[in-house]
Amino acid sequence: MRTTINVEESIFEDLMRFTDAKTRTEAVNRAIAEWVRRKRIDLFREKRGKITWEGDLRDMRALEIKESEQTHG
Repeated sequence: MRTTINVEESIFEDLMRFTDAKTRTEAVNRAIAEWVRRKRIDLFREKRGKITWEGDLRDMRALEIKESEQTHG
């Protein structure tokens, strides 16, 4: 998606330096992706201790191993 924004030059200079991006577009995409990633982590942390899980961990692990063996040979 293409959009136009106004950003202070000093902020963009820091953004380019901190992200090691080669283009402004790449820098903005990296910054936005990182912001979204952190927000998702925050949401998960807010739910800590509030979600109950029912199941058998041994069964789940066995299923993961079986599926991994089937996909990786």
